[in-house]
Amino acid sequence: MRWSECYGKIQQLSPKAAKLASRMLCKDPRVPSHWAFALDVALAGRGKAAGGFTSADLDAIGASQRQERPEPTAELDPAQQEAWTFAASVRKSAAGGANKGAQAPKLSPEDAEWDPRTPTPEEAWLLAFSQELQRISDLSPDDIARRALRRLETDGDRNPLEAARDELVASEVENVAPHQNVGIPPEGGY
Repeated sequence: MRWSECYGKIQQLSPKAAKLASRMLCKDPRVPSHWAFALDVALAGRGKAAGGFTSADLDAIGASQRQERPEPTAELDPAQQEAWTFAASVRKSAAGGANKGAQAPKLSPEDAEWDPRTPTPEEAWLLAFSQELQRISDLSPDDIARRALRRLETDGDRNPLEAARDELVASEVENVAPHQNVGIPPEGGY
């Protein structure tokens, strides 16, 4: 599967289906871990408008992760069926990619199949930034993802490790600065 195809499919999912698919594929051993980052960013972006999960949604997620049903069944609602079908296509594509072996011909960048073992520069930058910021801070994964995307827009040409350290220093300064002015009289005295 080409990344443009995968991304196109994600954009066609309903927000709820994208949120469900993200959970269905989360830490899935059948999907290469190096696909997870790009999938998670795209699905999370599409699923922002989705509401919370119902118990039926959680059952569908669990069944998908255990691969209890070979195909979506009538007991799944439309969003769950969409998510199930998308997750199954990603797993199938991952299995197909693993079966191609190492002797597959090299393709031009325009024709390259989506294989995050060779991530795009943006994916590699975001991943390196996120891992470094996680290593040096105690920020939540959501906060790290938001900071990474914001930094990619402004600092995508910089070394992601330096950008992550600068981001941490900037956040520490933001937290300290409001407290430094306490007790200092305004200019001109009281």
